[in-house]
Amino acid sequence: MKKQLLLLIITLTINNIYSQEYNLGITSSGRWHKIARIQNRNPIDGSELSQISGTLNVQTDFGQSGSSQYFATFSFGSRGGIKPLLVEYGDAANRSANDPSRIEWRIYKSSDGFNYLYLWQSNFSRYGILNYQSVGIIEYLTVDNPDNLTLIWSSLNGERQGFKSGTIKSN
Repeated sequence: MKKQLLLLIITLTINNIYSQEYNLGITSSGRWHKIARIQNRNPIDGSELSQISGTLNVQTDFGQSGSSQYFATFSFGSRGGIKPLLVEYGDAANRSANDPSRIEWRIYKSSDGFNYLYLWQSNFSRYGILNYQSVGIIEYLTVDNPDNLTLIWSSLNGERQGFKSGTIKSN
């Protein structure tokens, strides 16, 4: 008896899903990027659906920035509390908040109660490419300082979703 393998590919289309690439540009001093409002309802309820997920690659392998590239896989949203999925690689991650050569993600709350995603681009960075898919967010993708907002989560010390592992059973 021959074993046959059937490969089924299903494409799911949902309204209002966008894919975008954003180039962070060149900086010598480091700067904040306002990425998106990651909440579509205030207060957050069972119908909250906003999410942004993707990858970030920042060139951080020269000068004071470090010796390896920064790369991250992420997923941010507001439903169920602030506990993002963020996996980071490279030596620019997990540096102190006072170190301008760090890469840092933050979620801030504005005075009207909405959550916003920000990204710190390291100093001496010549470029960074943010590739993402989103649903229900308001996209900003601008250089912006979050001075008047309330910090509610930081990649330097905030809780993240954990990794789960398991076994695959075969018959």
